Amino acid sequence: MSLARETNKTFLVEELLSTRDAVTRAIERKDAALIERLLRDMEKEVGLDSGGKTMAGLPVARMTYQELKQLGELDKKLTEAMRTGKSAEIQAVVEETKKLLGDRVGVPDIRRKGENPKIIPIKPADLADLFGRILDAEQAKLKHFQTGKPLPGTMARDYANIAEGCAAFRLLMEKHQPKRVETIDKIITGCCESMVALQTEEGFFKFPDLRGKHIRLGEMIEQMVEQSIANLEEGWVIVPFPDGGSQFDAGECGVALLRAGAILKNPAWTKAGLKAAEWAKDYPPVANFNYNAFSVRLLAEAYRQTKEAKYLEAAWARWKFGLAPGQSERGRWIDPHNARTVYHFIILRAANDLLEITPPGDDRTTLKKAVQRMVTSILDEADKLGAPITSYTVQELGRVESLADVSDSRLHDRLAQAATVAHLKCIQNGVKAATPFPELAAPANIWK
Repeated sequence: MSLARETNKTFLVEELLSTRDAVTRAIERKDAALIERLLRDMEKEVGLDSGGKTMAGLPVARMTYQELKQLGELDKKLTEAMRTGKSAEIQAVVEETKKLLGDRVGVPDIRRKGENPKIIPIKPADLADLFGRILDAEQAKLKHFQTGKPLPGTMARDYANIAEGCAAFRLLMEKHQPKRVETIDKIITGCCESMVALQTEEGFFKFPDLRGKHIRLGEMIEQMVEQSIANLEEGWVIVPFPDGGSQFDAGECGVALLRAGAILKNPAWTKAGLKAAEWAKDYPPVANFNYNAFSVRLLAEAYRQTKEAKYLEAAWARWKFGLAPGQSERGRWIDPHNARTVYHFIILRAANDLLEITPPGDDRTTLKKAVQRMVTSILDEADKLGAPITSYTVQELGRVESLADVSDSRLHDRLAQAATVAHLKCIQNGVKAATPFPELAAPANIWK
């Protein structure tokens, strides 16, 4: 059921609820053969191998309902410990969590098949040409993002993703497709104005009311509205999510605004980005490690832009108290949720950002070792499943290759495979924006 809910497919959740009732009736009749068949069918629906202990042949962390409740209680304890800023208290809860999980420490509860394509290098000029064709193909959709007015139901992070991607492509387009730059700047401007419109006085960003549209987030918003109708205003959640999830949009939007402000020389966007960084600096870490990673990234970018020591100190504090304690010997983060490959890449991205601004010394050496373990874990999984395809794979493996001096002979080929997939997804069955813009821009740095 947990895996079904993660898909956000209502029909699948309803199907499993119906199957659960059928299993209950089969238990009452002591029909073992039917129980077995129903369970196997349920596993197949959510991508588990028969028996439920593996996905694509690799182990997954199976949790009983009682264990999930215990893990939830430990998450609350961990959040409280993180807020004390005392390493001993944080480590004590981490050890409790490890004891509960046993051999499932650092094992994800979801695996996804990767890709093993024949590597096709793409020249920067060809990548610029592809992005130009995507701008033409997606012209109607992108016009909405040029208005500067938030669309109902659109998350602030969506504007950030497009703005950051266009900013990443801008230099490439200036060189190879200069006539496209004006359009790119209009898109960046519209997205940034929408983000500014969605930013609250405190510095975080409003979130659309997704009740009835997203299972997990919709339920959380429902609970927030039940607590107080004032938490919702004109279709937008105007208070931070209680689980720390508002760090996601603050991190994505803050970075996009800072980068766009620097590129297009817009002080209002820079001010908004720093406002988000100030909020993230003071917001306490939470047990969901990847949420903390968004704040690390934003604070690192704020330091990159301003060179103010407070942002570097805050980024390192968030890493030391909100991320580092949770890394397992496997390289992944201890709990099954954050051990998933997509969240692993989010944390790797934060580590790369921190590496880029940290001078040589003990902290940087320790961080590089953590990155080495992270990348080894990714490549070990890729040996079985193929190159992982996430929204961050090409960007972050590329940065690792150029920045962190990670020694692994497998790295470049997996990076090149992921870059090939990012390209091919956008040209198969017609030109389309099938890869997030920042990820699509990243191959330009691989085949210079």
